[in-house]
Amino acid sequence: MPEIERDPNRALPSGPLTHWVDTNVMLEVYSHGDLYDAYEGWERGESPIANVEARRVRMQGSLWMAMALCEARAINVSFQHENLNNILRMAPPGSERGGWTAAILYVLGNGGVFDGWERFLTNDGLGLSNRNRDRHMVNECRTSGLVLVTRDDQVIGEARSDGVDVAEPEAFATRYLTRDAARRMCEERVATATFRYLTRGPVGEHELRMRIGHRIRELYGAIWQPPDQPWFRET
Repeated sequence: MPEIERDPNRALPSGPLTHWVDTNVMLEVYSHGDLYDAYEGWERGESPIANVEARRVRMQGSLWMAMALCEARAINVSFQHENLNNILRMAPPGSERGGWTAAILYVLGNGGVFDGWERFLTNDGLGLSNRNRDRHMVNECRTSGLVLVTRDDQVIGEARSDGVDVAEPEAFATRYLTRDAARRMCEERVATATFRYLTRGPVGEHELRMRIGHRIRELYGAIWQPPDQPWFRET
């Protein structure tokens, strides 16, 4: 069983770990970095708008998974160093991206959007190569009976060969609720969370928090647009 990083401000897990969510999926849930990168690539003329749309739909799938993990009362673990390094790279502190990501993290974490899903981090495998960390993750899931959620095709193949219960986010999510039910659940929770974000802030930040909250609700409304109804369209 991976050793969980001890955060003095956070309670210990309420029970044994149940899932391992790979870094590539956790980043889609939290940082929005892939979506930023794809959009800026399109703005620079380096990639088509279809790439941005694909990222949006992929992010929707990861949010669907997040709602499923809430329903499952999951207690999951992920690699701390991989998540931290990638978030710092995609949304550096002090940058516009960093400020926006910090607001989203606050709303998602403190606002209750992911209530029911316990999320923990480990530095197991810190000194290993990327490939060996993948193997370590699969081995931990096999020996501890954890469900593995990942988008890495190679990891999926290796995990299945080892008898691990492994799935991509969307396939995992269908075990618990439909995409439409997940959308309603997420949008209701985001609405509640942004209201809390507004009311719990300093009086002097009221207008700023109103704008940020409105943008966050708009963002999640766009992300949850049905996959067959593109939000990012060719002009």
